[in-house]
Amino acid sequence: MSAFLLLSANAEARRHKKFKGVIIVNQILKLEGTITRNGIDVPEYSGVKQGDILETGEKSQAVIRIPGLGIFRMGPKTKFILTQFNNRDSSRFSLQNGGLLALFRRFGDHEVILNQGVIKLQGTTFYAISPNAGKLDQICLCKGKIKVVANESEDGEPTPEPTTPKGTPLFNASLSAEVKPGIVKVAPTAAPTAAPTALPTNPRSLEIVSNGEHKQFEISQDGIVLKDKATLIDLHTDGDIKELESLYALP
Repeated sequence: MSAFLLLSANAEARRHKKFKGVIIVNQILKLEGTITRNGIDVPEYSGVKQGDILETGEKSQAVIRIPGLGIFRMGPKTKFILTQFNNRDSSRFSLQNGGLLALFRRFGDHEVILNQGVIKLQGTTFYAISPNAGKLDQICLCKGKIKVVANESEDGEPTPEPTTPKGTPLFNASLSAEVKPGIVKVAPTAAPTAAPTALPTNPRSLEIVSNGEHKQFEISQDGIVLKDKATLIDLHTDGDIKELESLYALP
């Protein structure tokens, strides 16, 4: 056997040995580019644990697999915190920046915290974008059921909805004169009150169900808005979802 063939065989054997030895643990299952764990660069197949802070580099992607719970694909320049998952029936994660395609495969009490709101979910597939410097989160529910709760306004209270246009008094009086012989009476009469300005009544809490169709919505401090056209579909495909499903199903 030539030296080249021997080296190739040894390299292939090492890859198979490494792959089979680590896929049963919580880990970075797939990596394109770079990723840090708690500020330190780590390679593909590195393990992860509860409380880890993961950040991908520019033009990088990483797949994080947590057997018995779910699998996550982090997009470029994404910060994702594995807040709590040791109890597979009750988990917490935080998407602090970037994009995330997530497949939860366990029913229970699960939450993903975004910058503008919180996703409560069970057995759900979704895609989310939550920029740390933005005022708007975007979510595409691909399959399953979620409940979304928007954050409160900056002063800690829900944003009030005024019932009249700003600066309009509730009652306007004008003068009209009724003239009679020798007597002049001046009486106030109420002018028609201006109609309240119609403002968007976006809910602050909303349950959404998808049976395979893509449903997109946005979250801000003003509330939750369903979108007619799911523009986020271009950023994740059914092929991406099937790939994650196959990676999650590995032994």
